[in-house]
Amino acid sequence: MKENAAFAVDYLNHRVKPGHHVAIIGAGLTGTETACDLAEQGYQVDLFEQLPNILQNANECLNNEQHLKAKVAVDNVTVHTSATVKEVENGQVTYVDNQKRVQTLACFERHRFSIQ
Repeated sequence: MKENAAFAVDYLNHRVKPGHHVAIIGAGLTGTETACDLAEQGYQVDLFEQLPNILQNANECLNNEQHLKAKVAVDNVTVHTSATVKEVENGQVTYVDNQKRVQTLACFERHRFSIQ
């Protein structure tokens, strides 16, 4: 998967440029903030989290968590919770959704971000 993804730090340090449609894997603090930042800039963002809720293990201040969750909605980030990403390649993300169905999401550009 690493050949087809980039780390958030590479985006945040301007070492990689995302394509128009970005898939972010991991909805902890870094993944959620990166998703909002990209969405604010006009990117189409899908945020994947294996746990039932975003920011579930963030252990941050409740006000920060509530603000970020509201920001995700305002910024039109598409959230996929209880989702397990299986593969990132050939411009698409394959994952198992919260109903245990295998789904494929097309990411039209070369760069996607994996928060690990």
